[in-house]
Amino acid sequence: MPRSSTNPPRLLLGVALIFWGVMTNQLLVGLILAVVIEAAHWTKLRWDFQEQAFLRAWQLCALLISARMVLILIDGGRFIAVPRLLGWLPLLMAPLQLTQSYSLTDRMPLATFSFFARRRMLRNLELGLPVRPIQINFGAIYLPLTVLACTLGEQAETWLFLTGLVVIAGWAAIAAGHGRLGATVMAILLAACMAIGGQVGLGSLYSHLIKSNGGEDEESTLNHLRTAIGSRGEVKQSKQILWRMKTLQGPTPPLLHSAIFNQYDRGMWSYRVPPEQFGKVSDFDDLKSIDAPDGLSYFLANSNAGPQAAAAGLPRVNLRGAAKRNSALPVPGSITALSGFDFESQARSAIGTIRVFPDETISDGILVWDGISSPERAPWYDTMVGKPSYMPDLRIPKDEAEAVAAIVQQLNLKALPLREKLAVLKQWFAANFRYTRYLSIDSNSPGKKDPTSALTIFLRKSRAGHCEYFATATTLIVRGAGVPARYAIGFAVTEMDRGRQESIIRGTHGHAWCRVWDEENQRWFDFDTTPGSWVAEETQRNPWYQGIQDWMQRLREDFYLWRNTPGNNLVIAGVMTGIGLIGALFIGRALWKSRRRIEESAAYRWSGPVIHTPLHELEPVAARLLGPRPTGTPLGFWLKGLPKVDGLDEAIELHQQLRFDPQSPLRNEDSRLSELVAKLRSALVELARKPRGN
Repeated sequence: MPRSSTNPPRLLLGVALIFWGVMTNQLLVGLILAVVIEAAHWTKLRWDFQEQAFLRAWQLCALLISARMVLILIDGGRFIAVPRLLGWLPLLMAPLQLTQSYSLTDRMPLATFSFFARRRMLRNLELGLPVRPIQINFGAIYLPLTVLACTLGEQAETWLFLTGLVVIAGWAAIAAGHGRLGATVMAILLAACMAIGGQVGLGSLYSHLIKSNGGEDEESTLNHLRTAIGSRGEVKQSKQILWRMKTLQGPTPPLLHSAIFNQYDRGMWSYRVPPEQFGKVSDFDDLKSIDAPDGLSYFLANSNAGPQAAAAGLPRVNLRGAAKRNSALPVPGSITALSGFDFESQARSAIGTIRVFPDETISDGILVWDGISSPERAPWYDTMVGKPSYMPDLRIPKDEAEAVAAIVQQLNLKALPLREKLAVLKQWFAANFRYTRYLSIDSNSPGKKDPTSALTIFLRKSRAGHCEYFATATTLIVRGAGVPARYAIGFAVTEMDRGRQESIIRGTHGHAWCRVWDEENQRWFDFDTTPGSWVAEETQRNPWYQGIQDWMQRLREDFYLWRNTPGNNLVIAGVMTGIGLIGALFIGRALWKSRRRIEESAAYRWSGPVIHTPLHELEPVAARLLGPRPTGTPLGFWLKGLPKVDGLDEAIELHQQLRFDPQSPLRNEDSRLSELVAKLRSALVELARKPRGN
């Protein structure tokens, strides 16, 4: 079998790099890389890079990859670290490709990439054993890496992606020697399918990582929530720090809600929009901003509020954590304003959920609250076509209606004033129910012999569950007593770091409770009936490494915010630029001293007369089978890599005589060689047309 070069054809790498720049919005970087790498085809400047040089280039690439990974993790990209890293591979692996492009040889040892393979090769050399290292052209690896990085760009969803991919794949297929049109078309279609499949696969992998690590689809959390009511098993939550809160003035809020819902049905809480918003997915309105006397800009949680919502004497806390795009921000129930967050936008729903679109991975800002306000709208009557109007905040599903009515009657809740209703209900739950993370109640699935709902079983039989059971039951019972109520999820502020004077909010602090309407004061307030023992049960048995993990997370978040401060950002950029310039000057000086020009180097230049023979005419045809002839490789030696063809050995021998034997009768040999070359050309053209492997 002939050994064909795997060196990509001229300009293909450059086009792929420009395409990568377009797909990833890094056109300038891609253009510079393309020019520098492709310039090797026009300049005679080369370096005699040996195995050690390729190893140093690979080590530099590994260092750049490690540094980039650290920055990605510092930026909070735990679930997208691999896609982000792959997207930057053309730049991170450029040192190795440049070493290959400007080397006197077009191949490097494959053992360069493996510590163990390199050690084994060196050991064999020491023992005098034969060593035949596998040689590769790195361009054959760099090109597919560049195409892979293109699939991860922000523009990969546009029509330009598939167009560019077809061009690059077709170019590569034609250059590889696929003479038949069918084979080329199949290669292009295969490349397109692999690219589309790769995009879908990476997207699925990302979604799987998010869900398997306790992630949640943000949009679904804003509008509907599937609880664990009716599910068996242990409720598990992450011990990772999600938010850190430092009290700046006034008391610390005991609860932070992230989303509020007003409609329940078989384990699902959802948000029913007001009648005037029918036809919309949600009714989030952008928050109004004001400039306060303290020099800060504030966004008001209630659009009807004025400057008093950001008054200097109001309680306020600093909140720091990793907010996702299109997610809910945890806030006190009586939030009045927020300031200092680097959000692209912030909006509030009719029932108090605040949705944000962060510009940065780590968010940091101030929450202002007063303990008496509530930004939610008052209860409304919902009018549906063909049905009587009703108040969503009083609705009780038919599956739980009987059990709720019995409890309301048993406790005589309807006859009591609001505060007494809540006091009696809280005492009833405390005396008759217990908290557990281990759930054993089945859902009321269709077809079951016992159609009783899981919540009814909780109220009448088991009387044990976690916060979702208590919050849902409380909300429906309060409604049954004639008081509008809503279901809230978020976090309980229960852990305090005394040394740093800040509250720690983990996944284990996730909680659910009830929001109750106070008709007299026209406001909503929090009401929680979950037994206090839940805090101890959820926060016990921390792993031994929790302290180390917390320290590293604080360090990562604080450093991220510090380095993204405008002044500090300039300092870091200056330091990194200086280090880069010093390194570039050091490497550039070493390269300049060791440079060579191909045609001027005595070691690689023939000083005698240059004689061309008819055999040189075979080089373009032979290159289709062997790839470009490596620099410095004699024509005859290179042609011996072709398949056995009648007359080839004789032609090479005549070529050698014509070039180097001064005693040979030139005319006869030249005529004979021309005849052989004509026959060989026809045979080689036919071979080049056949698909490889035939």
